[in-house]
Amino acid sequence: MLPGDLSLEEVLRERLGDLGVPVVGGLPVGHGRPNLALPLGRLARLDGSRGQLAQL
Repeated sequence: MLPGDLSLEEVLRERLGDLGVPVVGGLPVGHGRPNLALPLGRLARLDGSRGQLAQL
C-alpha cells in the first residue's frame, strides 16, 4: 500500500473503529466553512448513528 491509497475516513475507521466509542466526522467545526463554535468544558450529547452533536 502506498501513501495516499486510503482516504482519511478509511484511516480513522481502521485506527479508531475498535475503541467502542462513537466517532463522528463532517461536523461543521474546525477551520472550514461553516465554522460553528465548539465550546470546551460543556456537557454535550454525541449521537454517532445520526452524526449529531448537541449541547446539553
